[in-house]
Amino acid sequence: MTTKAKLSAVSSATRAVVSLGEYGRKAAGFVLDGMSADALRVAAIAGFNATVVEIREAGVKKVGDRRNCPMAMDFHATIVAAGNKATTANNYLVTFREAVATGKPITEWNSARAKAKAKGKGGAGKGKATLESLLLKAYNHDDFFGMCQIVEAEYNDAKGHIHVCIASWLTAMGAEIK
Repeated sequence: MTTKAKLSAVSSATRAVVSLGEYGRKAAGFVLDGMSADALRVAAIAGFNATVVEIREAGVKKVGDRRNCPMAMDFHATIVAAGNKATTANNYLVTFREAVATGKPITEWNSARAKAKAKGKGGAGKGKATLESLLLKAYNHDDFFGMCQIVEAEYNDAKGHIHVCIASWLTAMGAEIK
């Protein structure tokens, strides 16, 4: 093999390593975006739930039709103005209406999806569930990693023991701690 051929082979190998490194950085960027998105989603739901509490404290217990209720009109128009379809805005409006009517915090933007999840897996089942099986179900949930980041951040900010930080997250999501 000539020196030129050897240099060409080394150059190709170097490009492959650089390219693989670029793939690694690109993939990590998507992971970081997802982590940020999870944290943003949790914060957005908490903000939504806090707004519903404010609405109810102002004495409003019902959101009317979007054709004649200013709150419903503006809610729907804001969702559509952000580039979403009217049907998507209608779905979110249903969630908004139900949250205001019941006063119960949401855990999912799409109320139909939340109801489907509630009917699906994870019920009481036969016998008593073990802590390990419950934790495994939580661990395999799509939002578990985002929850861990929030709990870890609270713990790192010296907000208390880990169980206090988990209770804080659960409360922010609308759960009642017994």
